[in-house]
Amino acid sequence: MRNAPEVLREWPPIGRYRIRLIARPGKETVLDIREYVEGESFEGFTRRGIAIALDDVSKLNGIVSEVLAHVERRPSGGTP
Repeated sequence: MRNAPEVLREWPPIGRYRIRLIARPGKETVLDIREYVEGESFEGFTRRGIAIALDDVSKLNGIVSEVLAHVERRPSGGTP
């Protein structure tokens, strides 16, 4: 029998996306950002998403910081 991944932490949703820290037995722990849908015929996670290795999360943090700095410099209503 296969061991199921363990959700170590889950953050509040951002729109239709869920952000979770997942430990996968026999594999590395990942930051998983994945679409979650609630419909009449289906409710759950979709394949639309990304699993980021913990070693790469610091790189992602740097990118998000740069994006936020760019947004703060931009005039309101302006284009990038």
